[in-house]
Amino acid sequence: SWSSTRRLRRQAAESAHAALHDPLTGLPNRELFRQQAESAIRRSGGCAVALVDLDRFKEVNDTLGHHAGDQLLREVARRLAATVRAEDTVARLGGDEFGLLLPGIVDSAAALDLIHRVSEGLSTRLVLEGVPLTPEASFGIALHPADGDTLEELLTHADAAMYEGKRGTSAVVVYDRALTGSPSHHLSIQHDLRLAIERDELRLEYQPQVDLRTGRTATVEALLRWQHPSRGLLAPVEFLPAVEHTALMGPLTEWVVARAAADCAAWTLDGRDWVVAVNVSARNLHEPDFGGTVAQLAGQAGLRPGQMQIEVTETALPVDPDAAAAALATLAAYGFGTALDDFGVGYASLSHLRSLQLTEVKIDRAFVAGVAEVGEDREVVAALIQLAHGLGLSVCAEGVETVEAADWLRQVGCDRAQGYYFSRPVPWTDLAPDDHWSPGQPATDSRTKVMS
Repeated sequence: SWSSTRRLRRQAAESAHAALHDPLTGLPNRELFRQQAESAIRRSGGCAVALVDLDRFKEVNDTLGHHAGDQLLREVARRLAATVRAEDTVARLGGDEFGLLLPGIVDSAAALDLIHRVSEGLSTRLVLEGVPLTPEASFGIALHPADGDTLEELLTHADAAMYEGKRGTSAVVVYDRALTGSPSHHLSIQHDLRLAIERDELRLEYQPQVDLRTGRTATVEALLRWQHPSRGLLAPVEFLPAVEHTALMGPLTEWVVARAAADCAAWTLDGRDWVVAVNVSARNLHEPDFGGTVAQLAGQAGLRPGQMQIEVTETALPVDPDAAAAALATLAAYGFGTALDDFGVGYASLSHLRSLQLTEVKIDRAFVAGVAEVGEDREVVAALIQLAHGLGLSVCAEGVETVEAADWLRQVGCDRAQGYYFSRPVPWTDLAPDDHWSPGQPATDSRTKVMS
């Protein structure tokens, strides 16, 4: 009887432990993390919550196998636990995401100091399946009580900070409401945008890229708009930040690609040979077989890959340069043109330009706006054009608003240009099919007539 009782107690203890711990790493699981964090919040002594998301973990699984991925997760768990303080909690929340509970940390300086030490401890090289790897991760931090009174608020804010880090230059970011926006507002936008896709409230407008040698439109860029039922017509800046790091970006981008392909097929039948350019996000580049999805959507509209160009912003590259390179290579293999948008203001290096499968770079308006008057901007733009041409890439200048800028760009060998000087974004049916721009030609008063 005594032996049976002891065995039952041991089994009960083992079951209780298993219910609250991750079987792979032995760390507390999401439920135990929740219990301990809520207890720390109730004590009102202040604490920090940090989310840790491994960079390029999927690549390890895909190339070395899930066994190696499990080994990496166990090693990451060990390193995190070894570098935090004795009173801190490290939990595996799921997949390649970990959570840190840091009692007594109530200001950003102390949080950053501790998490930077954790990040350094994590990034020591190791060897998996004979391959040397350096684990890296993005960290988002939220402070109690400054950033929230509940665990849900703190996790939401830490998640927002983490994704700010993934698209920026720092791997460790403390939540800042001014930078990340209101999570409740974001949730509302995400809900409304899902309905907008179902209700066909979205629309595309197009802005031409004019060939500066011939004066005719070569490409038109698709620009997303949302005809919101109560807020009116919304530009992307008013809703994309709330969804670009969520699962909603997949169906949203698919809608844009499908609609742009259908519009391109329609104007091709109308006798216009414009290529359509579509912007995609960093998240899209991480989706499995994104290139295949784009090819399928274009094919369903009867479009050849050469009639569509995919644009990715330069600031998307630091999130996961290997994933971006692989996705762009797949798109290029299908025959799609690929362009690096906003070139000059992000983090692309010469090695990026040499290694990425690109056909074009688009020089950011921050430099183009001053080329008619600012000598430094002229030097930068001329150098960027020469560099791109040396790598076999065409060049499009964004934000052209004056005849002087258009003429100067043509003289220094820029291939194409777009901006309000040529046209504001309009529905494709409003694009003028016959007119063309000539050097020195003044802009129209309305700036709505598009040169083709």
